[in-house]
Amino acid sequence: MTHLSPACLNFDKFQRKGVKLIYIMRNPKDQVISWYHFAHQHHFIQNKVEPWDQLCPEDFGKFIDICIEGNQGYFGKQREGYLEHVRYWYEHKDDPNILFVMYEDLQRDFCKEVRKISDFLEVPLSNAQVDQIMKNTSIQSMKKNVPDKATDLAKSMVRKGNVGNWKDHFTTEQSQYCDDKVKRILGNTDIQFTYEL
Repeated sequence: MTHLSPACLNFDKFQRKGVKLIYIMRNPKDQVISWYHFAHQHHFIQNKVEPWDQLCPEDFGKFIDICIEGNQGYFGKQREGYLEHVRYWYEHKDDPNILFVMYEDLQRDFCKEVRKISDFLEVPLSNAQVDQIMKNTSIQSMKKNVPDKATDLAKSMVRKGNVGNWKDHFTTEQSQYCDDKVKRILGNTDIQFTYEL
């Protein structure tokens, strides 16, 4: 698992070796909400990133603006954020060893998406196995089954996982600004984000 862009990996070697990669993307509005909570819960990041208060302000409105602009300092070069990350990976959409999965599609029809993943990996699954995967990877199950000895980081990795939480946080202007940025960065792709189910 990585959050790195293809340029930061030995991508050519992966291709030569036939390594299969699964890229999961989430709608950028819910991604910002998730990143806000993750970044503010995990103080290990704060000790490594300067100036923290400028990259991840407590003020949620400022945080959204910084993220939409791409000033997270997390996904790659300065002023290149999540949408650029998606675009860099999506340049490889025709690579037979990369499967793109939308997080929202997993929420909408989990079994269908797991079957798509198992077909891609060439790992056949019975209906019972798909049901077990669905049970074990539900948000409730992952929260409940964190080992007692797990680190605080591991214990707080899973929050809500729902689609559309951004509506409780974004202003109309912020939502429109994000939509405009999506069009600007990803407008020449066929990516269609789902913002609510």
